[in-house]
Amino acid sequence: MINLGGPDNNRAMMGAEDNGEESTEASQRTGPCIQRVPRPPPGWNQVGLELGYLLPNLPITIAGFVIAITGFSLGMGLMPLFAVGLIVLAATLGASRAMASFERGRLSILEGQRIGPVTYRKADGIGFHRLLGYLKDPQLWKDWGFQLVSFPIRLCTWSIAVSWMAGAAGGLTYLLWEWALPADKDRHGLSFVLGGDGRFADIALTTALGLFAALTLPYVLRALTATESAVAWAMLTNEDATLRARTRAC
Repeated sequence: MINLGGPDNNRAMMGAEDNGEESTEASQRTGPCIQRVPRPPPGWNQVGLELGYLLPNLPITIAGFVIAITGFSLGMGLMPLFAVGLIVLAATLGASRAMASFERGRLSILEGQRIGPVTYRKADGIGFHRLLGYLKDPQLWKDWGFQLVSFPIRLCTWSIAVSWMAGAAGGLTYLLWEWALPADKDRHGLSFVLGGDGRFADIALTTALGLFAALTLPYVLRALTATESAVAWAMLTNEDATLRARTRAC
């Protein structure tokens, strides 16, 4: 039986890295595979944490998408120069790896556990052969692909999170600022569309919708973060590769 967590395995893994086997990120080179722990139930005590994860996603995903697409396009365009194109591709994958590591760190804060395991191949040789070995690492391409896949997903989750939060805040406080709206006789609120009319009906319906949005906000945020978490766990971890590396080391 293989001992995945003992000191003998740790020494074997270190030896495997020295001999050019697959190398795992420093924080996850030893110990058994990480078991994913369920998050606490959705509730208001989780809202701040989940908003802290979701709201920065728009600039992050735009930056990752632009770097991934621009670097790949430039690298392929420079492929006639061969070495130059490969170097640009390698730099793009390196940037994607850095952003993937950053994302695992953010997700670990959200879920309260380390995200992994993740293993990257150790490129052997020198010069051109080392560069090709680096480009053959499947996890690097998964990191790159994550920047593309997460882009449309995060556009949706960010938009829903901001809209739902704004709807809750605006609806619950509608009575306080409704008076500042233009007093136009042709102005009709949502209540008019649904068959009601008058200021009271407009305030009552808008406040009710705001209350509904507020009560369901924790569950909506949980659904959004769970979607993003599932994509990240699928693309930014590689348990099979890690187990193979550890088996070789043993």
